[in-house]
Amino acid sequence: MSKILSYFIRSYRVTFLIIIALGIYGTYTAINLPREASPEIKVPIALIVTAYPGSSARDVEELITTPIEDDIKNLDGVSKITSSSQLGLSSITVEYNADQNQTEAVRKLREAVDAVTALPSESERPSVIELNFNDQSILTLGLSGITDTRILSLYAKQIADQIATIPQVSHADIIGERTEEIGIKVEPQVLKSYGVSIGQIAQAIRANNINAPFGSVTTGSFGYELRLVGKYQSISDVANIPIKIQSGAVVPLSQIATVAQELSDISSESRISVNGQKSTEAVSIAIRKKSGGNIIAIVDAVHAKIADMQKQQLLPADLKVSSFADNADEIRKSLRDVGDAGLETLAIVFCVLWLYLGWREALLASLAVPFTLFISFIFFGWNGTTLNSISLFALILALGLLVDDAIVIIDGIYSRKSDLPLADHAGYIVSEFFKPLTAGTLTTVSAFFPMLLVSGIIGQFLRTIPIVLTATLLSSLFVAVALLPAVAVRFFAVQKERKEERWFTKKFLILSAWYTRTIDSALQNRSFQNKFIVGLVVLMVVGLSLPFTGLLKTGLFPAADTDYVIGNVELAPGSTKDATAHVMQEVEDIVLQQDEIESAVFNVGSSTSADLGGGSSSESLGSFSLNLYKNRKHSSAEISDELRKSLQSVSDGKVTIAEISSGPPTSAPIEVHLKGAELDVLDEQSTAIMKVLSGISGTTNVDRDLKNSAGQFNLSLNRDALASYGLTATDIAQTMRTVVYGIEATNFLDSNGDKISVRLSAQKDTKNSIDELLQLPITTPSGATITLQQVVSPTLATSIDIIRHLDGKRTVSITADVANGANANQITKELQQKISEMNIPDGYVVTFGGEQQQTQETFTQLYASMGIAVVLILMIMVVEFNSYRQPFIMFLSIPLALIGVLFGLVILRGELNFAAFIGLVSLTGIVVKNAILLVDRMNSAREEGKSIREAVRDSAASRLRPILLTTTTTGLGIIPLVWVDAFFRDLALTILTGLVFSTILTLGLIPILYYRQAIKIEARLQK
Repeated sequence: MSKILSYFIRSYRVTFLIIIALGIYGTYTAINLPREASPEIKVPIALIVTAYPGSSARDVEELITTPIEDDIKNLDGVSKITSSSQLGLSSITVEYNADQNQTEAVRKLREAVDAVTALPSESERPSVIELNFNDQSILTLGLSGITDTRILSLYAKQIADQIATIPQVSHADIIGERTEEIGIKVEPQVLKSYGVSIGQIAQAIRANNINAPFGSVTTGSFGYELRLVGKYQSISDVANIPIKIQSGAVVPLSQIATVAQELSDISSESRISVNGQKSTEAVSIAIRKKSGGNIIAIVDAVHAKIADMQKQQLLPADLKVSSFADNADEIRKSLRDVGDAGLETLAIVFCVLWLYLGWREALLASLAVPFTLFISFIFFGWNGTTLNSISLFALILALGLLVDDAIVIIDGIYSRKSDLPLADHAGYIVSEFFKPLTAGTLTTVSAFFPMLLVSGIIGQFLRTIPIVLTATLLSSLFVAVALLPAVAVRFFAVQKERKEERWFTKKFLILSAWYTRTIDSALQNRSFQNKFIVGLVVLMVVGLSLPFTGLLKTGLFPAADTDYVIGNVELAPGSTKDATAHVMQEVEDIVLQQDEIESAVFNVGSSTSADLGGGSSSESLGSFSLNLYKNRKHSSAEISDELRKSLQSVSDGKVTIAEISSGPPTSAPIEVHLKGAELDVLDEQSTAIMKVLSGISGTTNVDRDLKNSAGQFNLSLNRDALASYGLTATDIAQTMRTVVYGIEATNFLDSNGDKISVRLSAQKDTKNSIDELLQLPITTPSGATITLQQVVSPTLATSIDIIRHLDGKRTVSITADVANGANANQITKELQQKISEMNIPDGYVVTFGGEQQQTQETFTQLYASMGIAVVLILMIMVVEFNSYRQPFIMFLSIPLALIGVLFGLVILRGELNFAAFIGLVSLTGIVVKNAILLVDRMNSAREEGKSIREAVRDSAASRLRPILLTTTTTGLGIIPLVWVDAFFRDLALTILTGLVFSTILTLGLIPILYYRQAIKIEARLQK
């Protein structure tokens, strides 16, 4: 290996060409790397959706959800099945183990669902949808400025069609679109007077809308095709459909029903406000990218398309197109923040190296950063790694580490004390440090590599970190031992020799002399050594207890400071859309008083979510999304807290504002699952748990997913009467569904080729009165006309809005957010204690989930991966030093780092979370590398014939400079991350506190332990 490395030094022209080629190729690759908000998460998940129009939640559960769950629960590889049954809709989510192939899993699921036969004939066939975590909106466009929603919808379709032509766009969904349809409204009393049933009208509409071929006919010597042309072409065709009434006469449909061309009903409405102005009606376009697409390039292309359409006057001047939830802005901000932090890190590293070595040497060592990044970016391109929040995070973390090897090599070449030619001396330095630097780099890589074993969503989220760090650190090692020495030789060869020592060098020599005397004195004082070791053990025990005392907060991901805030509004179950709109107007008036809101969108009829649960739709729900000014005074968390206080005045609805974390989507911080059979018991017990949870200090937004609706009318059949009239329960059900819910009787293409739906339903006033519905006429097979009340009896009963299952069992989930400054771990423990004191009925089980449970599961896997990392590190050190005792000594530097981290986070008010854990893992490699440098030099000194005491003392003194250099550059270089965001802050504090504490103690503990061990071995050999 030394011959190969020497080749790079002597053949410097070849080395320079390699550097130039890497620079060009690396820059090109970096420019073309896809940018996205977060790593692509590939977890096999599928959704089964079945529509059963007009059916209650209980009916959907019994007739749709349960039969499907029973047939799919035994499929191979299924991890979890959750479902929700609500008015007219069954939704079942099937989550597979992470190692399952999604395509194959979904294929088998479709086969199993297709085999389900015990479903009502009135329900639609189940639809199996393959979910993709990356198939999320990267940009939402809001169209406003025109009061006519139909015209807005037309322009939205025109824009969406143009956006869909962008190569990396998956699709563009229009939200709030209203299309034209033909509405046929019937009045029960009018139908009764004509002796016509709604079923007859539906049949007539379908029967008259047909085109059909009949073959051909020969006339003379020619054959002519026969074709019946009966398809509707306009509203007049529908209005003139002949209907035979009870008297035998035939009248047009328009005589017994209202036929009108109208806009389709929408279950939700959107309004947009810009710069605090009153909101206006809007239509939105949600744009989604293809897998691997470059978000920044897509968003730029979208804006370019719109600008081009405006330039060509394809869009009217009064049409306003606003951007919401712009992921490109978030990515640019992240790139800018990390880039600024990187430049600050480079500046700090350069200044530190300048103090230690001089500006020329500092500039030389700093070249390791661009050289390393060039190679890393080339690897990213080959591996398919994108530039996202996690890969950028790993790169900025690597910035503080990748100069370590370069510093050691440059410092060795710079402080030349031999008479060898400069090129030979550089080759000697490289050969001397190659083994310990390789071992140190491999230990750092080994610390991160086992993170690839973490499973699930968090595992998918994490895997970028070990990949990026491994590529970067191995690249930095190659740069340090192969490329930089050649540059250093040419650089130092033309540098003039200094006439006197630099000021900082003189001061450092004073520090080195003091350290040498201190170590020499400590090696001779056995009592001091014992007290020193016992004191560290005590600190370790106390430090490990800090998370359990509550002094050190724990969590998974810290709250993020985003440029947006999202919130939901919930009215009493059964509230109408008009009532929700009234409350949302009150919310809007309060929200728009906040000065730091740039734009806002308010929705009626739907909720939104920042976690895995997604949003919901109901007339009693509302939501809002706020874009904040980028140059604002307050964080998004502070603005959210202020809005919570202001919105407490909204009395007719419950307003909640979501907590946005800096990690992947997770559940609520506190989550309790109650499983059981009876809905009444689940309702009672979940209410009691909510009351207990609300009484615990530090909880906010306490809620549950069991919602009682306003009630339901149960129509009991008089089966004897049905039989006497020749009717069946199916006849009644189909008639009621048509009247109340409405049906698409048929559809046709108009002269423009647009699909026009023909929808049949009762007049709105009819559906608002049970008495009117009971007067609905029904035609019997004999031709007689009866009313609905002759065969059914209504009773009012309570009803559940949504019924949820977890692995086939009825489940109610109670959730809560945690207020700023509160500890989720402590709240969970207190809640567990109080629930254990409750009288939960037999057969009902309480389990805990949420972010706290995910935190425990994730950290369990992370601890397991760290255990594997420790084994790998020990194996590397055993191979390097051919010893078991010496690796054990070096390994003790890791607990020293942990002591500094635990106490440092408490003092600096940090949190022991995922970011802190990553910092701790990186510390494992850093501090062990310092210990390796010390022990390796001590062994070399012993081989040179020095006594144990001289070898330890002199080696510690000679390695003081490179250790302090790498520690100072890494520690100070990580400081700019403190101000990037909360995620990077905990990471930076972990590395900084652990590194400072462990380095100081490592410089004292490792020499003492090495000396004690060597003395014991020598004494044993002399016996």
